[in-house]
Amino acid sequence: MELLTFIFFSCALSFVFVEILTEPNEIFYFYYNAIRKLPEWLFKPLGGCLLCFTGQVTFWSYIFIFGFELTYKFIFIHLSVVAIAIFINYILQKTINKIYEKN
Repeated sequence: MELLTFIFFSCALSFVFVEILTEPNEIFYFYYNAIRKLPEWLFKPLGGCLLCFTGQVTFWSYIFIFGFELTYKFIFIHLSVVAIAIFINYILQKTINKIYEKN
């Protein structure tokens, strides 16, 4: 249950930041303007791409919250959690895009 809660909050944080708070006239639009001048390989994981940002937030916050162990089990669970978070935000992004297409 702890991992599901972590994944949910990681997805929510990433989605709200990238898709809402970095839009024009929002609180972090200045941040978006600053990072969009960076090379693409740096721009995307810093907030230019929802899925890339979700992966970064989930990857690093997992290590910060749960610590780090160099075991196969830890690495498998860690990468699985990151993949699940990216997948959930992918589905969320596609669903919202479909809803807006119909309107």
